[in-house]
Formats: sequence, structure tokens, C-alpha cells
Amino acid sequence: VFLVNGFQLRGQVKGFDNFTVLLESEGKQQLIYKHAISTYAPQKNVQLELE
Repeated sequence: VFLVNGFQLRGQVKGFDNFTVLLESEGKQQLIYKHAISTYAPQKNVQLELE
């Protein structure tokens, strides 16, 4: 996850709601406001199934 200030956070998305994303890395959790997120960059391709 890249933030709007250029900072990069690495981890696994554990949950989210309308305003925040819960990111876990090395056993620690960080709650990030969505408006602070610039870009998501997954480590591997995401498979989408279209209906």
C-alpha cells in the first residue's frame, strides 16, 4: 500500500469498512484511513471472475 505522502506499507489486508483498511504485518496491525491511500500494489496477480 502506498500512501498519499509517498510512504509504503507492506502487509496483508485483514479487513476494511467504509472509511478504513486494517493492514497486518509481522504480527502488528495498522488501521489506515482510506483517504490516505494512494495505490494498492499486490505481490501477485489478482484473479477476477466476471459474471
